Amino acid sequence: MVLDGEYYAATTIVVTTLIIYYGRDLHLKTLSHCQYLPTVFAIIFSWHRGTLQSLLHRALLLNQSYQVIGLHIMQGITIAAASIGLVAMLDVFLGWGIIKQSKNSNTIFGPNTISNYGIFSLLRAFGEEFGWRCYLMPILLAKYNVMETLFISGIIWALFHIPIMILLTARYEVERPLYTWVLQGLSVFLDAYVFGWLSIQTNYSLWAAGSFHAAWNFINPIVLGSVYTNTDGIIKGELWKINGEGLAGCIVSLMMIYLIQLNIS
Repeated sequence: MVLDGEYYAATTIVVTTLIIYYGRDLHLKTLSHCQYLPTVFAIIFSWHRGTLQSLLHRALLLNQSYQVIGLHIMQGITIAAASIGLVAMLDVFLGWGIIKQSKNSNTIFGPNTISNYGIFSLLRAFGEEFGWRCYLMPILLAKYNVMETLFISGIIWALFHIPIMILLTARYEVERPLYTWVLQGLSVFLDAYVFGWLSIQTNYSLWAAGSFHAAWNFINPIVLGSVYTNTDGIIKGELWKINGEGLAGCIVSLMMIYLIQLNIS
């Protein structure tokens, strides 16, 4: 069973890396469909194991009320918003970022923002979480303790993101590409502790982790900019430093991991 998890993670990462390498000239929106691969392979592997039906029931909370689903969604959104708010306050407090004055607020909160970061990011975020949290986490926990599982899932999630970050830092000619993709990988590794802990607390519900991820994908670029497209948000500064997937984000994630360890112990 545990080997299924290892094979699953390796298959997803290798296929994603190959697609990004051979499709390196494709548009980012096209490459972003790789975020659905964790779900695709989770369905394939669970079908092969004969556990697809139980996976769907557990992840989608098919036997639970709408109130429970709504609570999980609100938990995910709240944690994402609080995390990004803490990062923004840390940036301003340390002088790493300043609040950008925008003459046209529609450029930040207009319909294109909702389309690009809301609908599509929501679907892609759920595409990742169904695989990494709903399918993989229970398999890892069958062999490892909680902190070991969170550590392993963090390594896997970071490896999944590194190929696209190497490509995009070269494509958009960021000033400090090494800092950007290393810190983004580190932030993903650390964030996996928070995502994984939330997943465990909600019995591997897709709605909690998926809403957390979707809300993050929507709020982080608006407030702190995007390390993927090298664009500024409301808080302006060096993206590798101020972003939720940069140095400031790593600091906030470390604080949250400390609280998680206290909760587990």
